[in-house]
Amino acid sequence: MPRIVINNGLVVTMDPHHTVYAHGHVVVENGVISAVGPEAAPASSDDMIIDGAGCAILPGFVNTHHHLAATLLRGVAPDRPLRVRTSTETPSMRLHRAQGEEECYAGAMLGYVELTRSGVTTTTDSQSPWKGMGKNDGSLRAANESGLRVVYSPAFVNRTEMVPSEHHFDVDEAITEFERLRSRWSSGRVTVIPEVMSLPRGTDELITRLAQAGDGRMAMHLTYSSEFAAWALQEYGHTAIEHLDRLGVLGEGFLGAHPIYLTDREIQIYADRGAAGAYCSVSNMLIGVGHLPLMRMREAGIRMGLGLDYPNHTHNFFETIKMSLLSQKQLAQDASVGDHGEALRWATIDGAAALGLDDRIGSLETGKSADLQIIDMKRAHLWPPLSGLSLLVYGGAPDSVRDVMSAGTWLMRDRRLVHLDEQAVMEHAAAMQARVAEAAGIHADPVLPDGWTLGG
Repeated sequence: MPRIVINNGLVVTMDPHHTVYAHGHVVVENGVISAVGPEAAPASSDDMIIDGAGCAILPGFVNTHHHLAATLLRGVAPDRPLRVRTSTETPSMRLHRAQGEEECYAGAMLGYVELTRSGVTTTTDSQSPWKGMGKNDGSLRAANESGLRVVYSPAFVNRTEMVPSEHHFDVDEAITEFERLRSRWSSGRVTVIPEVMSLPRGTDELITRLAQAGDGRMAMHLTYSSEFAAWALQEYGHTAIEHLDRLGVLGEGFLGAHPIYLTDREIQIYADRGAAGAYCSVSNMLIGVGHLPLMRMREAGIRMGLGLDYPNHTHNFFETIKMSLLSQKQLAQDASVGDHGEALRWATIDGAAALGLDDRIGSLETGKSADLQIIDMKRAHLWPPLSGLSLLVYGGAPDSVRDVMSAGTWLMRDRRLVHLDEQAVMEHAAAMQARVAEAAGIHADPVLPDGWTLGG
C-alpha cells in the first residue's frame, strides 16, 4: 500500500490543543496517521500525493446513534410521537413488521451510502431482532460491506406490544442470539454489543443478563419523553437512571440514547458511573420531544456524542451538528452558549470518546487510525474563506465532502464512491421499499400528505 501524503490543506486536528494548520499536511502509512504538521510534507514518486489546497482536512464524523435499516421506511408513514405503549398496528410498525433480512440489508446499505457522502466514518446501528426474521443478519451484512467503522447493537425486547409476541426472544434465547451475531459478524471494523431497547420493552433479567454477556458494554434508549419519565416513576417508584443504577448496568461501557428528561440526581448518577450518551437533536425535533441539556451534561463530565437517529429522514450530519448547537443556544436563551469549535468536537473526538474509541479515532494525530475526510471549501456556502471553520458548522453540507477515508482505505474520491455501487444500492432499495409497502398495505405512488390528491 503506497504512502498517502495530503498537502496544502486546512488541517483541523481536533487534538487536545485544538491545533489547526492553515497550510498543513497529513501523512498516512498502512492505515495509520504517521505525520501531521504545518507546510507540505516531503514526498517521493512512490507516494500517492493528494493536493488539499482550498480544502479542509478533518477527522471523519462519528454518529453515536442510529437505526440504519429504517432508511428504507423513511417518509412513508406519517410523523407521529413515539409512545411507551406503541403497538404493532401503527403505520410505522406495520412497515417494520414487513421488513425482513433482505429489506434490512437494502435499507442499511442506502444509509451507508449517505453516511459516507456526509463525511461519517464511524457509526452505531441498532436493530431489534425479531425471532425467525433475520433482520440483524441483513443489517450486519451491510455493516461489513460498508467500509465504515460500526458499533452494532441488536436491541432485544421481551415485554412490548411494539414487536409481536411470537417474535420475542426469551432471556436465554436472547443471550444465545446475541452471541451468535457477535461470533458471526464481528470483524476488524464491526463490533457487536448487546442492547435492550428500553426499560418499558425489556425485563430486568433481560437487561442484567445481556449486560453480563456484553462484558459491561451495552446500549439502550433512555428517557426520551416526559411520558417515559412518568412511566418509570409509576413502574419502579424511582427514576429510570436510578433503576438502571440499582441493576448495576451503568458504567463506562454503557451508551444511552436520548437522556433528555433527567433530573439533577440522575445526571449526577450517570456522570459518577462514567456512562456515555448520544444527543439526537433533529430526530428529537421530528418526534416532538424536548431538547437534551447537552451543555449541562458535559459540565457534569458525561461523554456525549451526536446521533442522526431514525426518524430523521436524512443522513446529513452537518445538519445534525448545526441543530445540536442551535438547540443549546435556544434552550439557554443565550446566543453565547456554545460555539462552532465545540460543535466540531461533539461531531468528532467527543463522539469517539462516547463510543470508547478516542484512543483510535476522532482526531488527526500520529498513531491514530486514518479515518478522515477532505472538504472542498471553495463552495458558495463555505465562502468567504476567513469564516470557513464557522461555516463548516453553520453552512456545511454533504455535497462539499470531496474525499473520505476509513483506516487508510478510500471510501470516496472526488465525490465518487470507491467501495460501493451507489446506483445498484439505490435500485435495490427502491425494489425492497416497494415490497415492504405492498406488504404493509400502502399502495400510493408517491405517498402524499393527508388531504392531497394525485391527479391524472
